[in-house]
Amino acid sequence: EGETVVGFRLGSYRDGDLTVVSPASCIQVPKRMKQLVEVFQNHIRQSSAQLFDVRNSEGNWKQLVVRSFSTGETMATIQVHPQNLTEEELLKEKEALVELFTNE
Repeated sequence: EGETVVGFRLGSYRDGDLTVVSPASCIQVPKRMKQLVEVFQNHIRQSSAQLFDVRNSEGNWKQLVVRSFSTGETMATIQVHPQNLTEEELLKEKEALVELFTNE
């Protein structure tokens, strides 16, 4: 429990360990990936949508997968569970994410 962190999961969901650490100090993670993670982390900290909790299957923000390519491009896949979000709230989040990552 505590501050929301987007990064690497260290523990096992099966064992109830939901520890996540930031990739900021990982030398094998490209700078661009770290920047993208930080931008997304700041977004979900301010979002009205909730973090997904695997213990009770409640919440919305589930997963971020970031890939980096030798071309210099970066791809992000964001998984959101729409439960208890209205169509309007879901559309608002989608638009905010598009704005966030296309105007960076």
